[in-house]
Amino acid sequence: MRDSRKTYLICAAVILTAAICISWGRGLFSAPDLPSAFGALSDGFFVPGAAMIGVSGLRYAASKGAYDAFGYAFSRFSLHSLFTTRQTYREPESLYEYKRQRREQARPWSPVTLYSGLAGLALSGLCLLLYAVL
Repeated sequence: MRDSRKTYLICAAVILTAAICISWGRGLFSAPDLPSAFGALSDGFFVPGAAMIGVSGLRYAASKGAYDAFGYAFSRFSLHSLFTTRQTYREPESLYEYKRQRREQARPWSPVTLYSGLAGLALSGLCLLLYAVL
């Protein structure tokens, strides 16, 4: 449980840092009025929230083995063409063996980045609502 709490804090720090940097670039600290500040904050939270959701989707696909064929193809290419000498040559394993080894070493998917990204989008929506109301 402690590991997931640490991961949530790291994701929150990344989102908050990116949101402040983006909002600063959009004129948060020089905003003439409160609605403009909330508009900049809305933009600032939307970008890292959407990026975290995208990262979560990529991590989910990777945990299910979607990119194993790319890793296998690269290992076959590098083994046979770039770094191989007569002394270091070894018979390449099959794709089935490679996928089996990857499955044994795989970590399960954790939805922490998905939840953090959704929280960033929710904060963006809240700032957008305040921008529209004020």
